[in-house]
Amino acid sequence: MKKAVKDKMECDEMEGESMYKGKVKFTRDQLVFMVEASITAAFDRIEAGLPTSGISPKERQELMHLKKPTDFGAWDNAALETCGMTLGILYAQLTGDGLGIGDTIDFAPKRFKSIRQRAEDFIHKSIKNNGKEDDDIIPDVHGLSKAWTNEIFKDYLNPKFEG
Repeated sequence: MKKAVKDKMECDEMEGESMYKGKVKFTRDQLVFMVEASITAAFDRIEAGLPTSGISPKERQELMHLKKPTDFGAWDNAALETCGMTLGILYAQLTGDGLGIGDTIDFAPKRFKSIRQRAEDFIHKSIKNNGKEDDDIIPDVHGLSKAWTNEIFKDYLNPKFEG
């Protein structure tokens, strides 16, 4: 059998199968860590276009073609969408269910803002403070990550879940 045909057959057999091949489920702490790392990475990427990285509000506005420096631009959106894709893939692979990019970043756990809202607040604060050194460069998103994980992965974390 030709290699290409054999490879296609193997891919067809794997369709619907999870990329995760571990023998045990992820723990809540492991999921919180992965969620927090994904959100922090997105915020770190967004920060590269903010005054804390040495870009003035005017430069941000010009470089990103924004009406005003606090607007959410394509750069910011790409960072958040990458986070949304990562978390959506993690969710789908572990649960067998889908979670879209928008659902991922626009979901607001109880008592928390969504990932997108936190990013918008981060941008506004950085522009308002013009990158002063006493600013938190990247916001602490541990609480958001924990609440997000608890609500999104509630069924997965249930001991009776068989995904």
